Amino acid sequence: MGFIFSGVFWGIVVVVLGILLILKALGLAIPVGKVFWGLLFIYIGISIIFWSFGGCSRKPGRMMYNDFKVEADGKQDKYSILFGSGDIDLTKIDVKEKTVKIEVTNVFAECYIRLNPEIPTKVFVTSAFGGAVTPDKTDVAFGSYTYKNSKYKEGANYLFVEAHVVFAGLKIVEQSAPKAEEKK
Repeated sequence: MGFIFSGVFWGIVVVVLGILLILKALGLAIPVGKVFWGLLFIYIGISIIFWSFGGCSRKPGRMMYNDFKVEADGKQDKYSILFGSGDIDLTKIDVKEKTVKIEVTNVFAECYIRLNPEIPTKVFVTSAFGGAVTPDKTDVAFGSYTYKNSKYKEGANYLFVEAHVVFAGLKIVEQSAPKAEEKK
C-alpha cells in the first residue's frame, strides 16, 4: 500500500475533491465524502486483485505505464502488462529438457506474444471484456480457448502459455526466431 502514502495519490485525491467542490458550488449536489471513500475502496480493491498491495513498485515481469519489449529465455515464468503495452518474444524458449510454462496477464493494456512455429506450443487464453487473437485467427472476447500448433504432441515437452486478458488486447503471432547471422 505504499502508493496510498505517496504524493501522487494524495495529489490526485486533492484535485478530484477540488473538482467535486467546484461542481457542488455550481449547483450540482455531489456527495464529496462518499465519492472520496468510493474511490479509495476501488483503489484498494484493484490493489488486492492485481498487485497484492504491491502498489506501483517494480517487480520482475511487471510492465506498467509504458511500452516494453522482452526476449524471454524461460527463466522467468510470469509477465504482467498493466496500463501499457508489451511485446513478449518467446521464440527462443528451449523445451528439449522439460515443458516450459509461461503465464501472461494483460490488464487495460496491449500485448503481443511471439511464438516460434518450430517449438511445440500450447496456448490457453482466457478473456473478459477484451480481445485475444491466436495464430489460427480465433478471436476470444469472452471465455477461453486453447490453441495448439502443428508441432505440439501430447506427452512430449512443449511450451505452455497461459494468457489472461481483461479489458485489454492480445495478439499471438508465430514467427521463426532470428538466426545468429541475421542479427549482425
